[in-house]
Amino acid sequence: MEIKLDDVFDVFDGLVKQQSVTVASGFEQSTATAPASTTLITAQDIEAMGARSLDEILEAVPGMHISLSEIGFAPLYDVRGVHSASNYEVLMMVNGIPVKSLTDGGRGGWSPPPVQMIQRIEIIRGPGSALYGADAVSGVINILTKTAADMPGTEAGLRMGSHATYNPWLLYGGKVNGFDLALSLDYLDTDGHQETVHQDAQSLLDKATGTQVSEAPGRTYLQQQQLNLHANAVKGHWRMDVHWLRRRDAGAGLGTVLVINPEEYQEIDQLQASLLYHNPQLGTHWETSAQLSYRDIADDWFNQHSARPGAIRGGELLPYGAPNNSGYHQRQTRLDLSAAYRGFSRHTVRFGAGYLYADLHDVPWSFLANRQVPVMVNAETLGRVLIPENIRENRYLFAQDTWAFAPNWELTLGLRHDWYSDFDSTTNPRAALVWQINPRLAAKLLYGTAFRAPSFAEMYIPRNLAVVGNSDLKAETNTTWELGLDYRASDNLNLTLNLFNYEISDKIQRRLLTSAGATSGAIYTYDNIGTLKGQGVELESRWKINNKSSLLANFAYAKVEDGNGMEAGDYPHYQAYLRHDWLLGHSWFLDTRLNWVADRARLADDLREPLADYVELDVTLRYKDTAHKTPWNIAVGVRNLLDEDRREPGDPRLIGDYPKAGREWFTEIRYRF
Repeated sequence: MEIKLDDVFDVFDGLVKQQSVTVASGFEQSTATAPASTTLITAQDIEAMGARSLDEILEAVPGMHISLSEIGFAPLYDVRGVHSASNYEVLMMVNGIPVKSLTDGGRGGWSPPPVQMIQRIEIIRGPGSALYGADAVSGVINILTKTAADMPGTEAGLRMGSHATYNPWLLYGGKVNGFDLALSLDYLDTDGHQETVHQDAQSLLDKATGTQVSEAPGRTYLQQQQLNLHANAVKGHWRMDVHWLRRRDAGAGLGTVLVINPEEYQEIDQLQASLLYHNPQLGTHWETSAQLSYRDIADDWFNQHSARPGAIRGGELLPYGAPNNSGYHQRQTRLDLSAAYRGFSRHTVRFGAGYLYADLHDVPWSFLANRQVPVMVNAETLGRVLIPENIRENRYLFAQDTWAFAPNWELTLGLRHDWYSDFDSTTNPRAALVWQINPRLAAKLLYGTAFRAPSFAEMYIPRNLAVVGNSDLKAETNTTWELGLDYRASDNLNLTLNLFNYEISDKIQRRLLTSAGATSGAIYTYDNIGTLKGQGVELESRWKINNKSSLLANFAYAKVEDGNGMEAGDYPHYQAYLRHDWLLGHSWFLDTRLNWVADRARLADDLREPLADYVELDVTLRYKDTAHKTPWNIAVGVRNLLDEDRREPGDPRLIGDYPKAGREWFTEIRYRF
């Protein structure tokens, strides 16, 4: 009996012959004719890659680059050259529920589902606000978790490796009292990588005052302990999901204030629960969906030192430094309703409405009121706040019509209007014209707009800090045009091409306050003053070389300028990704991946040398005996095999940028019973 690659990992046929997504239009469509530039990554892909994290998975997406923020070196998913400190232009969702922080517009301390619990990831490259509302500016990432049908039985697993990483998990899928129950319990304990940071903000203060208290150059602190629970129950048209996360002793990377600090750490408690009703066949022509969701996030930081003990600032010696404790506690409740009607000839009409109630209900903050006395004082007792407690409400309506107006032609028109309680409403249209030229070739012309909602930090930071908020901010907007081709050259080769052009207007940026506007020490404020103009190309191919091997390759080019025609900076102009899957004999599987990142210019006013190019080579060898249905699944892998010094853009004041991990190894064992 011949064992084929597709028998072990269906990484070609499952993605080319049967590839479909719902993220592009709200209902299932082929990626070739979907009204958006989409990428699908399946559970088979994830296991074949030996991926340990969402970051490793998403590096495979054309035009997406994984950068780093200074806070905990959290990942930034830069799409088509759009880079920002909080990554607020990309909408992340889990099972259709947005993951957003009110405070900075990013994802806060969110942690994605464990990779072994992910069934598929659907990605839009480009705008998505006509369907998903705020923050779907440069892309949408929807992570869909497994149900009992996707993982029948029980699996116990353990992943260990570099940096004293210990990661056991347990998966279960089965019937309990008439419900299809899926459960994932995942624990992670790691020291994190310890690559060198060459300079921090304390280094600059040392240079100005003659002190030597900075930890730089020194190692990063990225340790953490995390418990991650996912569960869902399905019965008929109903599905309930619960996600609970607890993270302790999480290192701060370069710190929340750009100071290396071994004592600074983060604690996170998150709860997300949702109830979904989805009836794909209500009556003859209707499909209906209703989802109620709730998120509760407590994100706290301790021992944040804006100056280290022994520093001198403002002419004052700080024997205890300048420590702070701070946090953001928020709740978000959503109701999303939608329906699709297929009773009209050649039309599929989809429409819906929704409501969001988001509450930043507690912002704890304490610091040394007297820098010579080591007693922390609650800021509220002094009449000070980091960000005032606040509420945001959002109501929306949307409608979309997909019209097959002629043989092999399809036109999708959509419109969504969002009302907000604290900034102006916004309307976002979309249009997609798809032509199935022949059974193997499809072309599409896409147009869409999107918006980013101002964060609470940008709107409401009070005047007692160096940066003051601007409550008159309006949404950032993006207008994008795309041209796409999807060509099935043969049964074993698929090629895609995408050309894009976009303009982001009213971009929210800091500006210097005039002397008349500066009050109580405030130096900067936020305003809608920026513009980005980008264009580029994305190429992708999947080639089934033979029954034992396949090759995935993609290339992306992007050029982004500001409103003055100057280089936007901090993103790669060129990216290339290569992945080869090879079945060795009956039971051994080798996955090799190469990721090339090149030509990363600086911001126009950043005089440092451009970031160095790098090539990352990852290898995973897996034992999986499909023929004899052996319950064991064992893998060993090396990441960054060439030990490249990979750096991501850091604060312009600092030398050295933010390091990614050097060479890493891991081993993984799974047992199903």
